[in-house]
Amino acid sequence: MKSRHLRLLALLSLSLAALAACSDAIYSTIETEKKTATNTLSQTLSVFGIAVSPAQTYYVAAGAIFQGVLSGSTVSWTPNASDNSRPWNPSGLLCNAMALFGSNLFGGFIAQDGTPSLYKSSASPYSFAAGATVVATASSGEQVTMLSAANANLFVGGATLSGTNYVFELEYSATGVAPWTVLLPGQPYPFVGVAWDGTNYWTASGSTLFQSPAVPTSFASNASQSWGTINGVFATASGAVFVATKTNGVYYSTNSGGTWAHINPDVVGTATVSYLTVAGPVDSGNDKYLVGSDGYGYYTLSISAGTMSRFGDSTIALYSASVSRIALDGSNVLMGTNGKGLWRAVFDPTTGALASGQSWINE
Repeated sequence: MKSRHLRLLALLSLSLAALAACSDAIYSTIETEKKTATNTLSQTLSVFGIAVSPAQTYYVAAGAIFQGVLSGSTVSWTPNASDNSRPWNPSGLLCNAMALFGSNLFGGFIAQDGTPSLYKSSASPYSFAAGATVVATASSGEQVTMLSAANANLFVGGATLSGTNYVFELEYSATGVAPWTVLLPGQPYPFVGVAWDGTNYWTASGSTLFQSPAVPTSFASNASQSWGTINGVFATASGAVFVATKTNGVYYSTNSGGTWAHINPDVVGTATVSYLTVAGPVDSGNDKYLVGSDGYGYYTLSISAGTMSRFGDSTIALYSASVSRIALDGSNVLMGTNGKGLWRAVFDPTTGALASGQSWINE
């Protein structure tokens, strides 16, 4: 026992001697260090929506509503990760859908008892706490499952209970409040979004792709392809349309659906990659788009090459994340995941790839 104590004393003496040889700055740092609240978000968040308004100001729906402001290379979030009170939510409600429409932010919320609500927030910074406007939809008792703003219209995907099953409908408003027009009632699957390509509106439910030249003109089924289960639709006002599918890869058109190109899904090991969402372009040539996958991070799609390539940094969690939301803010790209938080990176508009010296930040 005596020899053991002597060895411990010798080690302690060596440690003290090493510290004594160092600068007094070490002691100053230790003495003045204070614990501060983190301004980062949880790395286990599931993101249901991302909105940018104004530039470099972000709103994230992840059960709670968070606001982030980019300053330099850092985003400061309100509330921060340690605040579990959800101060920007209506009392007792969780946010499961969000869309920026005009100068208003709309949120779809649901209570633990299943009571649904659509809220409108008109003042920036946008908050849905006490005083926010409750918006009535076309159908009473309807749970809001999707919100999309497209071509100066707000679209709501709703779910209502019919017997023991839910049925889904799509409705729209030109003002974000009543009157609402029901466009597609009685569908068996939720709507995945609405997009406008400058000529047609596009939406999908299950394996059916719908298009319409105008609202309230009825949506017609587009059966030009065997789409399979559709997870997401995206379009640009210049006529580009993208359809992300569960097992059939990605379809895209550059002429408002006149003709379609198809990229087969990637196969990783023995698994066929499922695609969830598309956003872009991320380059000035309108060639590169980003495609979120279910469990394999994101892919970059090149229209000119007709190919997709997987993001390759296997050292970060984004590599194996389910990327369900992608938003662009100039050269900044934000990716929302299912259960692996929110990520941000700076892209080079010339190449459509990560800017030189940049990497993904888990916000």
